[in-house]
Amino acid sequence: MRIYHFYLIIIWTTCAGLCAQDMKVNVSTNRDSLSIGETLVYSITITHEPMVKILGEPRVDFSDFELTQIKKFEPTEQNGRLIEKTDYFLTTFNIDTYMIAAPTVQFLLNKDTLTIEGRTKQIMVTSSIDTSFKDIRPEKPIIEGKINWWLLAFYLALALVLTGGLVYFAIKLYKKYRYRKLHPVPQVIPEIVRSPEEVALEALGKLKEKELAEKGEFKQF
Repeated sequence: MRIYHFYLIIIWTTCAGLCAQDMKVNVSTNRDSLSIGETLVYSITITHEPMVKILGEPRVDFSDFELTQIKKFEPTEQNGRLIEKTDYFLTTFNIDTYMIAAPTVQFLLNKDTLTIEGRTKQIMVTSSIDTSFKDIRPEKPIIEGKINWWLLAFYLALALVLTGGLVYFAIKLYKKYRYRKLHPVPQVIPEIVRSPEEVALEALGKLKEKELAEKGEFKQF
C-alpha cells in the first residue's frame, strides 16, 4: 500500500512538473515602432492547464509609457487548455527606443506558488515632424493681455489721493500731539462757594478765640 502511495506521489509530481513546463506566457504587440501620440497595443497571452490557477494580474513595467486602457478578455479553451489574454493600450510623446521588461506571472500549482516570465519587448518611438525634439507635448499658451491705460491712471490717482489723505491726517495728529505736549492745559481748582451764614459763623468763631472780652478790650470786641 505504501508503494502504491509512493507511485501516486511520483505520478502527481511528474504531472505537475509537466503542467508547469507546458505553461506559456506570450508577449506580442500590434507594432514594433510607432510615432509619437499613436497607440500601441501590448498583449499578454497566458496558456495553461485547467489545474493551474493564475494569481492576480501579470506584472509589467509601463513607466516609460502612458497607460490609457486595459482590456481583459474572457478565458477560452483550446485542446483542453485555458487561454487568458489581456491587452494594454499604451502611448507616449517622447522619442526614444524603449525596452519593456519581461512580464512576470504568478500561479498556484499543487499548493505551490510559482512564477513564470514572458519576454522583453523593444519598442521604437519615432517622429515624422522633427527628430531633434524629444517631447512634442504643447507648451502652455502665451496669454497676451491689453492694458487699459485709463483704468490704470484712475487707480494710480486714487492711490495717490488715499496716500496723501493718510499723510495729511498723520501730520495733523502729530502737530496736535506736539502742541499739547508743549502747552499743557492749566489745572483749575474749583472754588468752594459758601453761604453767608457759614462765613459769619466762622468769623464769630475766630473772634471768640481771641478772648477780647476776657482781656477787657470791650470796645474792640
